[in-house]
Amino acid sequence: MAHGIGPSQLMARLHEECRFIKEVTVHVAPGGTGMVKLLAHKPLCTINEKHMLLANGTIVPRELIHEKLAMLPNVTANDWHTDGQGVPDLLPTCLSALGPELLRAYAVTWKSEHELLLVDNSCPTFAVITSADSALIPQPMVQYNRVKKLLESRGLLNTPRKARWFADVRFKNQVIVFSDAGGKGNGSRFI
Repeated sequence: MAHGIGPSQLMARLHEECRFIKEVTVHVAPGGTGMVKLLAHKPLCTINEKHMLLANGTIVPRELIHEKLAMLPNVTANDWHTDGQGVPDLLPTCLSALGPELLRAYAVTWKSEHELLLVDNSCPTFAVITSADSALIPQPMVQYNRVKKLLESRGLLNTPRKARWFADVRFKNQVIVFSDAGGKGNGSRFI
């Protein structure tokens, strides 16, 4: 090109400056008419309802989301920079493993790679504590529902007191289930 940069340089620059772009395809028709097709990385969720996390770990402003994607699940996180710095490497893998069904069913708070809090949207008195590594189990929703049904069968989730039951699944071959009545000094109840 006489005035500017060539196609390969343009594509490299787009990938560098627009990390949300996964693929660039350029078609030039006879007569010199061109068409550029951009394919973005798959959006996984919104973060703090202001940004969007893509499958490659990039965070972009939510304004880039098409209206049809506005129903993405939201993940609450406090310690990340909004420019994409500080996003844990395990987060995209972890959210992909949890899957869209679970992300719609639970409100997710990422505290650290060692602690994710999943609060059941349909039953806020039930929550799961997991980690990025333990969230990679096969069919996590099945596992979490098993514990929830056990608590429901014992009548523990629909009580008038403001206790929340937690299923801590961070440990190998065991689940620790406990209740926190809230407030200081109330302690926990284990089943």
